[in-house]
Amino acid sequence: MKRFWLFLVLVAVLACPLSARKVGFGVAKDGEKTEDNAYGGFSAWLAYEPFEFKFGNPSLTLAMAMESDEDWDISIPSVTLAVNVDLFRTLHHPFWIIAHNRVAWDPALSLGVQARFDGDGNRPALYMSVSPFKFSQPDFWYEALSPFFTYASEGWSWGVALLRFTWMFL
Repeated sequence: MKRFWLFLVLVAVLACPLSARKVGFGVAKDGEKTEDNAYGGFSAWLAYEPFEFKFGNPSLTLAMAMESDEDWDISIPSVTLAVNVDLFRTLHHPFWIIAHNRVAWDPALSLGVQARFDGDGNRPALYMSVSPFKFSQPDFWYEALSPFFTYASEGWSWGVALLRFTWMFL
């Protein structure tokens, strides 16, 4: 099953530049608490932003979470496909002090599906995220302290992305 997801990510990387206005990739430092365990690790994803609306701007992300144990063996607890919507975009915000150049504040909500590989076997989950501190420039997205929640058959789990960075290269 992991080979299938790796193949899907590879196809997305190769196919997105053919049709996208803005394609990028990103990394995040995050952690999650499930009923069975907790992990701290990082995530990597591909992002596709077909439009640049001032209100309700959609984007699509395909993310893969990674964790390591005490022996530094890396595992993949989940793969997530999510639709993100920037609620609004403004240059006039109270966070102007955080950067030496102008950045837009564009808080976002995300909703998606997740394939979970931790615990007993593979199972689907519903994914939700809030990014109240999301900032963007034409080529970069910055997000900090973004909580996320998943709901699978075992119940709810939650986590926080401490810092997310996305580089839009096309």
